[in-house]
Amino acid sequence: MRLLSVLPIAIPFGQKYIGPLDPQAKVKRDQYLLRDNETISVDDRVFGKSIKTETQKETQEMVDPRKLISKYEDMIDDHIERRVAVIFQQLVVCYKTGLHFEIGDTRHQGESATALQLIDHNGEKSKLCVRNAAHSSTIPCIIAYENIEWKKHVIERAPKPQGFVYIKGASIYNAANSTLAMHRDINEADIKIDAHLRKYTLELLNKCSQGDTEPINAFKIFLEKAIEETKSKEKAAKTIGIVTALEFFEVSLEGIVDELKEDPKFFEKMLGIQIDENKTSARVRREIYNLRYKAIRDHQLDEAKIIAKVEGVAQKILEKIGKVRKPIYFKKALFCLLREEIPTDKDRLRLDKLFSSAQGYYYSETTKTANTLSSTKALLKKEVLDEIKALAQYFAKEMQNMKLDETLKRGLITRTLRGIKDWTQKELAQKIKEMFPTTAASQSTISRIENNGKRVGVGYAQELAEVFAVDVALFVFSFFND
Repeated sequence: MRLLSVLPIAIPFGQKYIGPLDPQAKVKRDQYLLRDNETISVDDRVFGKSIKTETQKETQEMVDPRKLISKYEDMIDDHIERRVAVIFQQLVVCYKTGLHFEIGDTRHQGESATALQLIDHNGEKSKLCVRNAAHSSTIPCIIAYENIEWKKHVIERAPKPQGFVYIKGASIYNAANSTLAMHRDINEADIKIDAHLRKYTLELLNKCSQGDTEPINAFKIFLEKAIEETKSKEKAAKTIGIVTALEFFEVSLEGIVDELKEDPKFFEKMLGIQIDENKTSARVRREIYNLRYKAIRDHQLDEAKIIAKVEGVAQKILEKIGKVRKPIYFKKALFCLLREEIPTDKDRLRLDKLFSSAQGYYYSETTKTANTLSSTKALLKKEVLDEIKALAQYFAKEMQNMKLDETLKRGLITRTLRGIKDWTQKELAQKIKEMFPTTAASQSTISRIENNGKRVGVGYAQELAEVFAVDVALFVFSFFND
């Protein structure tokens, strides 16, 4: 497992939340195949569309729910590992935001998986089982509210404040909405444990938001609660398929707990950093984690901002050109043109990374869709090419701003780490000189770095990391950079 990253902000870059009682909430979503879903969806990789048996014994095994569910063991492991990774991400991005969170409606899904067909040993076809695109997260959609306004609503019975979909469209949002197509009983097992786990997880998110607990501690509590739910006596009253799925859930979760206990680098790997325990006290380690949390949150803020801009322009373009036969072709055509208008290969790669959760379908042109895409692209070129060019310029500018912002943030990191070490600016300069005699370092140099008067390049950042004995990832985030 490896953490992706995320953000919490008071200014809603995501779309405003439409509550379940709002008539607009019932607007029919675009129907996409699982492979073309806006968020990560994986088809049934165990069986595909159908399973063929050669003998009566094989047929009997396939219709046995326990044996059929056991075929999904590897996918269930993936499913649980995603769930665990996502909750850690969410705990990180909610940490010390001061926001209040609630559970929102699930959006941006593809249509559910098709039924699994059995072609038995006699060649007869039948429906073996129903499948669902099971969510790999406990809370796919989080709604954020300003905490003061929420308290007024709860305590003073003021009108409910306007919430917003938290970091809508960013990588953590897409990861939280990812699905795997498997036997319906696996999805039902999810529903069973989520009946209590969702509410409990929401409490953990809100405690993290207020700084009452840290992500690592909350994560460990989540694992304990998730295992408790899979072991609950209620599962005995369910179907044999659901019971079997829950048993696999339990084994997978306990395996993660064992890994956590056995691997002292577990959370460092989740956060994408390395810490030398021989040179790092517990206090310094906590501060390093806090720095990494902030970098992850800031990255998701940037993602959410850019995606909101792109999606907003896309919506305006769609309104301008009128209805299109298939929205998926419109988006493919739009992103193909946007990519063509972005001036550099590096920025095109950054665009690909930003929208990689859609599995690259924005840019692919298969034989089946080539003609439709070609005509849609021609229409967009004729009607809205200027808007697409402006969007490409915006994207390139934002990428440049992010690179600049990262160099400036290195000044804050330098000041923070120096404070942790209890070094003066002069002492830090001396230590740099001792390790790197040819590097420019003086009290005034350090002052300019910490007060954004001097930009810190990657080379200088690597040297600072060695002086502080910390992972260079604290200085070089590499989320958007080369």
